[in-house]
Amino acid sequence: YDIHMRDLESALSFIFTREIVIKKILHKENLERFVGLLVQCFPARPAVNRFLKILHKWLQGIVKDKDRPLRPSALRLFYNMHKADNTSLPENVEWRTCQGSRPQYRGYPCSLWILFHTLTVNCATRGITSLTGADVLARIRGYVKSFFSCLECSKHFYNMSKNVEKEVHTHNEAILWLWRAHNKVNKRLSKEPSTDPHFPKIAYPPKDLCIECSDDRKGHNNTWNDSPSTWRDNVVLNYLKVHYSVHNIRLSESEETPEPDRVRYISGNEFVRVIGFGMTYFDTSLCVIVYGTGVVILVMLYIYILRRRRRGVKHFSHMA
Repeated sequence: YDIHMRDLESALSFIFTREIVIKKILHKENLERFVGLLVQCFPARPAVNRFLKILHKWLQGIVKDKDRPLRPSALRLFYNMHKADNTSLPENVEWRTCQGSRPQYRGYPCSLWILFHTLTVNCATRGITSLTGADVLARIRGYVKSFFSCLECSKHFYNMSKNVEKEVHTHNEAILWLWRAHNKVNKRLSKEPSTDPHFPKIAYPPKDLCIECSDDRKGHNNTWNDSPSTWRDNVVLNYLKVHYSVHNIRLSESEETPEPDRVRYISGNEFVRVIGFGMTYFDTSLCVIVYGTGVVILVMLYIYILRRRRRGVKHFSHMA
């Protein structure tokens, strides 16, 4: 599936204008840490980036005042103050990749997962040293525990992630941990009524998106590929880094819809994007080089033949 900036920004708009503000008292420390994570690792456009930085600075001041509670009304006031100066989030919440077949399907939970994956990947690719992989997951866990409106989902995610400080250290490990957690959640919800029948939950990434991510010999009878020996973690890691990278985010609807985001694994744990007819950008570039070289050779051969003919004509005239 495509990664749309519209889904990511709508997730943020939903967080700050619909989900957080329904709480009576906000957990200011967890909110400040989560916004700090967004400032460091979210690939925001300029207006959104300014908003997040200003919001984070404001929250830091509130956290320093131990006796000052953070109420939703204060957050609403802050948000409304910055709407007029082009330093805010988009007004409307609209889904692209996360659009369900009906309004009750997909939407915000889908966009939240995409946001979390994007954060783990961009923390890694930006080389963030002020946060460890465990720190990133702990801040995500803090948000889900304190603000996510599905209490059962929040409890389940907290139980999965309560030991991340011991299980995860590097950013790459955080990327893989979240990927495994997402597959576990999808497997648990695959038969629930809340699942969109037009978008059934499957193990991610499927074969048509990442050819070499799983080993068919070990997992061809396992629908969810959830055996540790089934997945090639190093391949999955590189796939996730490509798929959730800032370069793979569609910024506008005017961009041409790409082919399905398929990648081919080649030696050295590297990925190249498949763009059609089973060909990668490397394959296409090589074809262009070969074609160009062929054209040059034909032109040179034509010039050579033309010169030989001219010499033959001159020689014949001299003999006459």
